Amino acid sequence: TQGMSTGLASLGRTFSPALTALRALRDEALRQFQKNPDEKGVAFEIAILNERLGEGRLTVALHDALPPDSSSSLRQSFSSIAYDAFVEARRYREALLGKSYGNMLNELENDLRNLGENKVVQTQARDFLLRRNATNIEVLAGAGRIEEARAFAEKLLAIDSSPSTRALIQQNMERAGHP
Repeated sequence: TQGMSTGLASLGRTFSPALTALRALRDEALRQFQKNPDEKGVAFEIAILNERLGEGRLTVALHDALPPDSSSSLRQSFSSIAYDAFVEARRYREALLGKSYGNMLNELENDLRNLGENKVVQTQARDFLLRRNATNIEVLAGAGRIEEARAFAEKLLAIDSSPSTRALIQQNMERAGHP
């Protein structure tokens, strides 16, 4: 379903019935999940479909509706898949549940290895790397992990210490409530 949902989401940008089909898949998965909320595979599918539809906030709502005794792995899956939606809602602890500090560091290292030689691609990849990792700094700071946020900011500034990168980090720190 994951590969198909990505293809349908791409197709949906130019052919709206594809988005309708994707929503129908998600809605059917939701009905299945409501019948059997212990079915982790269906919950994962719902979260992926919501992400492909650009409706991560629905996964956040589903996360919030989970019973208190629901599995932590299910909460972690929702937090991981809907990471951006949790960040947008400034729910940093839940976002951090989906992407740990160690995962953030690994992601940064992978991004650096994948910059490539093509200057146009390299510029786009570098911009993406800076934005994504400034968001990670925001999550760490917002979750109260200030020392890790500072250490991560230092790593990012070692890659690019330009005024625009400093401003981006500052903006994300302020958004997290840590100017």
